[in-house]
Amino acid sequence: MNELRHKLQSVLFAVGLLFAWLVLGVLGFLWVGGEEWTWLDAFYSAVITLASVGYTEVHPFTPALKLFASFYIIGGCLCTVYALARIAQFVFEGELKEILGLKKRKRIMDSLNQHVIICGYGRMGRSISDGLMQQSRDLVVIESNPALVPLFMEQGIKHVIGDATEEAVLREAGIERAKTLLVVLPNDASNLYIVLTARELNPKLNIITNCHQEGAEKRLVRAGANEVVYPYRVASNHILKSME
Repeated sequence: MNELRHKLQSVLFAVGLLFAWLVLGVLGFLWVGGEEWTWLDAFYSAVITLASVGYTEVHPFTPALKLFASFYIIGGCLCTVYALARIAQFVFEGELKEILGLKKRKRIMDSLNQHVIICGYGRMGRSISDGLMQQSRDLVVIESNPALVPLFMEQGIKHVIGDATEEAVLREAGIERAKTLLVVLPNDASNLYIVLTARELNPKLNIITNCHQEGAEKRLVRAGANEVVYPYRVASNHILKSME
């Protein structure tokens, strides 16, 4: 936000400088031209001189007016170039950064091979991601919440923002070259759809998913999951084992 405010202030300053130069030209033509020059004459001359359009002068130029106009044109060109540069930077710099960022991210994604894709960055997805990061494993997180982008950037996590149920999003994450897909969304229907799509895109993919209803486990296996984890069963087994 501070950077945007600074750029906006820079644009306003450039436009203000150009306007001030126009006012200076009006006053200059009035003063150097003499009594026969009106405000309209001075304004018209300042505008056509600043714009370098080359229209006929309203009054014959004396040597003093020619000298003033020459310096005014030089200064006006500098002010115009500066103003246009600031405006262009404000308008196009953000788009350019976005384009370069997208190209860089695409190169990184294209270079991945035999990596792990995690669909969902909830409590389970975050825990798995932390473990894989500690093992220095290549991974990509697919997450629908754009508010998590700063966290991904801070932790150096490769990510794709989008709906993991969409084929295009899975392809962007490199599903055809991935080794393992971890589907840990909190919705069994979404998990099922992702498993079906991923299996079609990569028949050799190792797909591990969780489920929240016992009946969904068999459907996920039929859809193509190699392993289905039922968290409540795992937790209860762990508790029972701890009681032995």
